[in-house]
Amino acid sequence: GGPALACDNGLFCDGAETCEPTTGCVDGTPPNPDDGVECTVDTCDEFQDTLVHTPNHSVCNNQQYCDGVETCDAVNGCVDGVAPDTNDNVGCTIDTCDEVTDSIVHTPNHAACDNSLFCDGAETCDPKQGCMNGAPQFGGES
Repeated sequence: GGPALACDNGLFCDGAETCEPTTGCVDGTPPNPDDGVECTVDTCDEFQDTLVHTPNHSVCNNQQYCDGVETCDAVNGCVDGVAPDTNDNVGCTIDTCDEVTDSIVHTPNHAACDNSLFCDGAETCDPKQGCMNGAPQFGGES
């Protein structure tokens, strides 16, 4: 008991030193900071006498815009991101995510507005306002 205290250097991160009767003071075994989570930076905090596991989100990022931004959970590791919402609430647009331009695209689908009536004109899809009425078709003179 008493001689071991004489060997203690007061540092947590290098382990608890012991006193051996034949060799004297023996270095301690440092605590293993590795928590087994691939995306944390594992360190020993000498001031708090504890192991620290800091999430490093960049390790998890797969550089894909359309599947959201992945993050690091200090316990569970890399967590999938939340994909961006593509819905623009305009019924006649085809809403997609473009990985090349890292953007949401709302392509007008004019066929979604067609009421199949020739005489009231060709309906179109406005990407902001939705379906727009066509110009009426008038017959020729008799």
